[in-house]
Amino acid sequence: METTTSWTQGYILVTMLLCAIHKTATTDSFDTVEEKDVSLHQIDNFYDSVMEVATELSVPHHDRHGPYFDASASKNVTALVGKTAQLNCRVHNLGNKTVSWIRHRDIHLLTTGRFTYTSDLRFQSVHNPQTEDWTLQIRYPQKRDSGVYECQVSTTPPIGHSMSLSIVEPITTIIGGPDLYVNKGSTVNLTCIVRHLPEPPPGMQWTHNNVEINYDSPRGG
Repeated sequence: METTTSWTQGYILVTMLLCAIHKTATTDSFDTVEEKDVSLHQIDNFYDSVMEVATELSVPHHDRHGPYFDASASKNVTALVGKTAQLNCRVHNLGNKTVSWIRHRDIHLLTTGRFTYTSDLRFQSVHNPQTEDWTLQIRYPQKRDSGVYECQVSTTPPIGHSMSLSIVEPITTIIGGPDLYVNKGSTVNLTCIVRHLPEPPPGMQWTHNNVEINYDSPRGG
């Protein structure tokens, strides 16, 4: 409350100073052109100083001295169905405040600090004391886990950083399929398109009648 009052008073003071500057600059009370030029130059310098104060006062107290989020953190995360999803939140100057994770869909508190506050044990908060990262880990995620999650810091009032999680399932399609007709003995070139894959796979396997193809054979299968 004290910080808010100081900020408001400072803002009013800056506004009054700017009004005084404007009134002085528009009043024809100068005896000579030289006096007017000198006075306007002083006003310009004073105006710059006032604007620096205004900029400083416009920054909330907690942004300058308390916790704040890393602005470079991604707000959109994509993960595969069944593969552990991780939402990372980096908080600078945390001090003695705590970090919580909240699911927006049902306004459900998932974790606070390192403690889990949900019966769904797939959710876990991971933090390395040597870093400023607080990670919400979701094991075996399903499509229903998609949605907005918020990393929240226990300041007064609380500050939060929201992230959108998308859980996707890869879809594979063979170009020209499902049925292809070729001449006996001719070379077959099959192209597989994989959609909804957040990152390149470490490898791919082709199967024929549910049997993995042997790439070392002369025929390739």
